[in-house]
Amino acid sequence: MDLKECAFQIIEEVKKAANPKQYIKESIRFDRGKREICVEDKIFAAHGHIYVVAVGKAAPLMTEGLLEVLGSSVEKGYMVI
Repeated sequence: MDLKECAFQIIEEVKKAANPKQYIKESIRFDRGKREICVEDKIFAAHGHIYVVAVGKAAPLMTEGLLEVLGSSVEKGYMVI
């Protein structure tokens, strides 16, 4: 493998490691029965409607990851990109 191929491989691996969608999916859990959202080591009660708000360049990927975790429990969402 030449230097250019090696550099592109490194860039691809860094992009995978810095993927906001994957980070959200690994950091957030949702207990549908208890209606609790667990963010790393904190637990939040999810009474009533669940709305998603995402801001920034990574908003679309973060939202995709969160929708995979929360699924149909999300009532509405807003993104500012």
